[in-house]
Amino acid sequence: MSIQDWWKNGRKLSAALAKAREESRRKSAVLHALSHDLRTPLNSIMLNIEVARAAAKARDDPALLECLNDMEVSARAADGLLDNLLECARLDRVQEPNCLSTFPLIELVRESLRAVQPEANRKNLYLQATGAEHVYVRSDRQKLARVLANLLDNAVKFTEEGGVKVAVQCAGDNLELHVIDSGIGLTDEQRERLFEEFYQGHKPTRNGSKRFGLGLTIARQLARQLGGDITVESSTGSGSRFCVHLPGARAHRGPEAESAGHIPVPLVN
Repeated sequence: MSIQDWWKNGRKLSAALAKAREESRRKSAVLHALSHDLRTPLNSIMLNIEVARAAAKARDDPALLECLNDMEVSARAADGLLDNLLECARLDRVQEPNCLSTFPLIELVRESLRAVQPEANRKNLYLQATGAEHVYVRSDRQKLARVLANLLDNAVKFTEEGGVKVAVQCAGDNLELHVIDSGIGLTDEQRERLFEEFYQGHKPTRNGSKRFGLGLTIARQLARQLGGDITVESSTGSGSRFCVHLPGARAHRGPEAESAGHIPVPLVN
């Protein structure tokens, strides 16, 4: 073997070693974040069990009911974390086939806005949608719904004043879905790391109340399975704009869509 071959093999080995170390670091970070996020609801459940026992002995039914409600919230939080973790791992490992269909985009947008309406009402935020009327999409409806749901959930979560808007833009057969919020915005460093697993850019320590930092990771994985991607524009204090790029996803309205008999649904205000 020549010196040049030895040099090439050495570089390949070095690159493989660096990749293995980075993967090991990533897995360690994920396990650390997972253990932290699971510990929070589990500790809450254990604490409430002790309080519930005391309330039962004292026959304090209101206190007992409150403990049970708190335990249910914590159990749902842990269950949600595990569901998201399994979904994230599956999407990272397997390219799920797309189940394509043609559908009116406005219905999917309205359904997604309705899902976040209660939290938006609680925070007195407005919700708007523009540009989705009369637009038909050729895509996997379920995957696109999960992408939009995760982006809207994130937008409402980090917006305290103003509101959130979904804006649709078409250029030929290409489609863009913009989720725009008036929230706290992102620094350059936060924007670069935003789609990492378990990353919570606005907290130096992890915050279970803001969920688990997997929603945006899952959204980007799904968008890429649809042949597109997600980009973000943001600056501190100026809100954020997430854009779902879907090349070739716009479908022209045809006889099949005309006869579908879709019932109009009012936009969320």
